[in-house]
Amino acid sequence: MARSKGNEMSNELTRKQATRLAELEAIIHSGLKTFCEVGSALAELNRERLHIETHSNFGDYCLEVFGISKTHAHRLINAAEVFKNVVTVSPIGYTAPTNEGQLRELAKVEPAEQAEVWQEVVETVATPTAKAIKAVVEKRAEPKPDKPKPTRKEIAADLKSSIKQHNAAMMRLVDDLHVTEPNKREHNAIHVCFRDIHAGVEAWK
Repeated sequence: MARSKGNEMSNELTRKQATRLAELEAIIHSGLKTFCEVGSALAELNRERLHIETHSNFGDYCLEVFGISKTHAHRLINAAEVFKNVVTVSPIGYTAPTNEGQLRELAKVEPAEQAEVWQEVVETVATPTAKAIKAVVEKRAEPKPDKPKPTRKEIAADLKSSIKQHNAAMMRLVDDLHVTEPNKREHNAIHVCFRDIHAGVEAWK
């Protein structure tokens, strides 16, 4: 591997880093068949800057060593992250994503929603293609229709219902209070008051 111009010897890796670099490169050189492992390996290489001994730039390193662009490398990194998000919360026996294209579409939704979208896809289509995932993602992104505003009659009905419920609750509280601290005169007076309110609500048409 050619050393990038301007690279200093102080950027040499430790023996442990060099060993890990060789392991990660072997995974990536496997032909990019296991996209999840490859994405995780690329992420670690980039995060730990294990390429620094030969290449100061991660994009140049990916292009010269693996023949892939920096953009594609980050696609694989993102795919690995999405894959982890999906398999972490998916139930036992789930159908796992099998290619980077599927995960690229799942990456368009928030991480917390990715597993939910994937499960919706596998439950509705026989073959969970990237196109099928895209359709579900776009459908979920569509604006929800606004609920029609309630009519004056509906508002009045809701208010009457709330008053009735409140009145019944207060009657129960009055009864409970009377049991705890008996006072027949005051108790009857309150009952009369609430019965009048209840009768008024019932007569409100």
